[in-house]
Amino acid sequence: MDPIVKERLFGLTNSEGNHGEDVKEYYSISTARRPTPTRPRAWCMPTMAGAGWDGRHDGTKSGWSNDGQQSIVLTMPSLICVIDDDRSVLRALRRLLWAEAFAVEAFGSAEEFLASEHRANARCLVLDVNLTGLSGLELQEQLLLTGAAPPIVFITAYDDRVARERACRAGAVDYLRKPFDDETLLDAINRAIRGS
Repeated sequence: MDPIVKERLFGLTNSEGNHGEDVKEYYSISTARRPTPTRPRAWCMPTMAGAGWDGRHDGTKSGWSNDGQQSIVLTMPSLICVIDDDRSVLRALRRLLWAEAFAVEAFGSAEEFLASEHRANARCLVLDVNLTGLSGLELQEQLLLTGAAPPIVFITAYDDRVARERACRAGAVDYLRKPFDDETLLDAINRAIRGS
């Protein structure tokens, strides 16, 4: 999604690209309405109806209202939690996923993720296998035991056959070896979201 369009739809963002707290859960954008003093301009974008949005992971849905006007209803973007103890990987993945219109939260350890309020809302985890402290595989097991395991895409710099089989047996969507290309990761995340 174009960053300018995203800013107009979701409000101002901070330096890390996180959406402001004033974001509403649903937005309705009608092609027939004009901005009024009580209706913010960002909610009335006539050009959006014909923009060909695909509704993949950004929560966009298009339809027709009872009065025959096409409108777009936006829901909050899917939350992807990235867990890796390498800060450069966290920064790169946060940037990539945010550019693809995902909501992103990054964590430097499994323990940090477990203590987070975002744990319950994650639609997918991008999880490093070899973390300091609780490993990625141990986190997967712990989430499965609690019954609150979102789909997981594992990433690793060390391709270990035993670890890969263990992760896949426990339901991992994919197991990617670093370095991987952006499209491979995005495809795995989209499969994870569609399957959840």
